[in-house]
Amino acid sequence: MASKFVENLEEVPITHPHLNVSLEDILAEEDYTEDLPNSVVAPLVTHLHNAHVGSPMRIVRLYLNGVFDRFPNLRLVIEHPGSLPSILPRIDTVLESIPLADRPKRSFLDVWQHNFYLTTADILDLSSLRTLLEQIPMDRVLYASNYPLEERGRDMMNELKESEFLTEEEWERLAWRNAEQLFKSPSLGPYNANTKVTAQFRQHAVIV
Repeated sequence: MASKFVENLEEVPITHPHLNVSLEDILAEEDYTEDLPNSVVAPLVTHLHNAHVGSPMRIVRLYLNGVFDRFPNLRLVIEHPGSLPSILPRIDTVLESIPLADRPKRSFLDVWQHNFYLTTADILDLSSLRTLLEQIPMDRVLYASNYPLEERGRDMMNELKESEFLTEEEWERLAWRNAEQLFKSPSLGPYNANTKVTAQFRQHAVIV
């Protein structure tokens, strides 16, 4: 399944955590409905379950299937990394416990640093953004917002710039230059929260 997925990269498939499993499957797996009204269940399922529970397992399964050994130049954009950056040490520890013969040739950390791009779509505060930036190389982070569900993109980018946590050059790379390079797009700068980027035909980038 993973091989077929990668071989069809020229189609640039785009998936989203909320679209990969039905609401009925989620409710059957986790008893969210017990003693909770629908007004509570809905945000739990749509904002927390898929984006923050599904994202790590999807990436780990691709890795364990040897996808990155067979396609070392594959680049994946993780649209909703959720809790993935913060549990990276745990993922690495779990994978290290697997017998060497059953593991891919490349280490997960090597794949993490060279094959993945993460967006800021799940980030709502500077503390979380700093955590993300400390877990993956700077040139692998792309600005994104979760509009219309949540929208703090412009305010957060302005706060980040004022904090001086990043240099001016690093801030511009996060805001638009990394996306320019990845998607081979005409200049996107200066930063604009409403700018849309479209991958071109046969470009090896997949949004997950």
